[in-house]
Amino acid sequence: MFTPKVSRDFEYLIEDLTESEESFGRKIDNAYEALQSTSRLVERLEGELSRKISDVERLKGEYERFSQLAEVEEAKARAIVKQLESSLDRGKAKERVLAFLINLAAGLILFVVGVIVGPYLTSWLGIGT
Repeated sequence: MFTPKVSRDFEYLIEDLTESEESFGRKIDNAYEALQSTSRLVERLEGELSRKISDVERLKGEYERFSQLAEVEEAKARAIVKQLESSLDRGKAKERVLAFLINLAAGLILFVVGVIVGPYLTSWLGIGT
């Protein structure tokens, strides 16, 4: 029987080809797993992003509603303040004149009481004699 003798170089070449074929298969498997992992990550990020976008849209709607409400309330508040100012300005002169007359009367009463009661008080306390 004839057995061809294979040279050592040829054996090394076959081993290298087999190893590189296995290495290539592992690289393909690793790349496939990495792509799947990346795909899952992208899906999660996409879900989070869409949830945050819907939150932003909801908040934007609330902001617009409150902004319109604030404008309406501001107009009402201005009208009330204007009415109060005009009401207060209207009675200022009367109040000042009335306050002046009350203070004048109170001062006059205290002066008269002091003139009348002063001599009796000084003699009773024994001051100035």
